[in-house]
Amino acid sequence: MTLRETMQDPKFNEFLQNHIDLHNQRGRKIDEKTRWRREPYDALAEAGLLTVSGILQEFELINTGTCKLSRSQREAIGVLVIQTAKEVTQYRDVEAARKEARKLKNRVKRALQTIKGRLQAAAKHIKHFTQWIRRKLF
Repeated sequence: MTLRETMQDPKFNEFLQNHIDLHNQRGRKIDEKTRWRREPYDALAEAGLLTVSGILQEFELINTGTCKLSRSQREAIGVLVIQTAKEVTQYRDVEAARKEARKLKNRVKRALQTIKGRLQAAAKHIKHFTQWIRRKLF
């Protein structure tokens, strides 16, 4: 999957929102004396860009070279998008592997049912054959 295809995946927005929620929770102060070291995410939140649509719009601007954000903010957006894309790709790979495993499990199950049916039929034929032999010999 390319980055563009990954970004169009519905799971991408969900995973990106999870990352944004984690950064939004970070800013809660324990008391008034505590000071946080400012990060690019804080500036993005203050500008109202720490949303899924804001991140995606700014990422497009970064790609076209028309973004007016600072270097650290652009880097933070890039890291956030790339990290989310990596997670979505891994999620889809695991999902595909599970789907393939289910297919194989069903194939094996059908094969075992077929073998069981054939063994039962063979046992039935053997039973009839042995009864026939007993009748002929005894």
